[in-house]
Amino acid sequence: MEDRYAVARLTHKISVFTEGILMMKTTLVGIIKVDPHQLLEDGIRKELVNKVARELHRSLIFNPKSKVPELLPSLDRLSGSLQGFRRSFEYIQDYVNIYGLKIWQEEVSRIINYNVEEECNNFLRTKVYDFQSVYQSKTIPIPRFTPVDGSTNFIGRLAREMLRFTEPRMAYYVDQMNAWYSMKTFEEALDMRAFSKLQNAVGTFGLSGLDRFFCFMMVKELQTFTRKVITMCEKDMATKTMLNTVHRALLPLEGVPGNPSKVYTQALQKSGRLWPPILDIVLNVGQRQLLRRQIANELRGSCRFDSKFLATCLQAFNQSLLTDVQVHYADPSMPYPGEDNPLMADLTSYLETAGIHNPLTKIYVTSTRLEAVPLILFLFTLSHLPKLSYLRNTG
Repeated sequence: MEDRYAVARLTHKISVFTEGILMMKTTLVGIIKVDPHQLLEDGIRKELVNKVARELHRSLIFNPKSKVPELLPSLDRLSGSLQGFRRSFEYIQDYVNIYGLKIWQEEVSRIINYNVEEECNNFLRTKVYDFQSVYQSKTIPIPRFTPVDGSTNFIGRLAREMLRFTEPRMAYYVDQMNAWYSMKTFEEALDMRAFSKLQNAVGTFGLSGLDRFFCFMMVKELQTFTRKVITMCEKDMATKTMLNTVHRALLPLEGVPGNPSKVYTQALQKSGRLWPPILDIVLNVGQRQLLRRQIANELRGSCRFDSKFLATCLQAFNQSLLTDVQVHYADPSMPYPGEDNPLMADLTSYLETAGIHNPLTKIYVTSTRLEAVPLILFLFTLSHLPKLSYLRNTG
């Protein structure tokens, strides 16, 4: 009863305060027009942004040396706090004459997108500063906090904590279980429950932001790979000669070369020094691709469950657009969206947010034609096949 009385008393105070604000008429202070209703809404938005931003910062701080998993308990605490904020906001909206859920979604999405933008700035040559950001506001500023553990904000900390649990040298991924397992204890390191908890804690905006951040990390890795391949093929004459020799030995490509054991053994012996840096890149890209695929699965399931009409419309629109594109390439006289038409870019944004995409088929970087890439990847795969082991119980 005491709790109910406290809620009723606070609600009454809010109602009286709001009634007084809304009874005031629009007035001029010098040449500035003051709208009491807008002033009240801006104040509420500002307090909401401060509360949510501080909770995200406080809850998503991890100890990288901790042996006890901190990710799931932190997500549970964050989910409970933000759900409490949201329920309180929805409860009080009628007493202050505002659209509570609309304001909540706008401000939470703005906070998360701003922090994703700040974290992704680390991968950009041309930074996006606060005065250029579409998410930052002078009226309702998003607070910035002191960086922790090398990350700019909570998005970076959350992403790197997920990467730590799924480190390829410490955990292996089982596709049938959609989960990572520790190589030491054989216990689950990260599974679908973690992505469901992520959805509950940071919502669709947070999952989409993590997906975008992983994309930036992959672009950096692939750019490094491209530079290494260019060095091998153009600047390192010994490597270039070796690749040309192996290529001639493998001709014709349609069949098995003569004396294959000798050809492959010599090729692997000569190319062995090339693989350590490429191995790190391949492991990192694969790890992030698997995480992106799990995020897409969670977003797609959530969209189909919560907004089945939106999911169906997006799938139908995507399929019809792809059909039109195929018809255009078969007959160039048929219409095709021009470069100034935002249709395909806007639809892609909707599809990625709804999880209706395949991260494994995306184009992340472009480069000049690198003819040696197939041979390099073939030799790389061939050299690491003996290190793989097949587990019959997991397939």
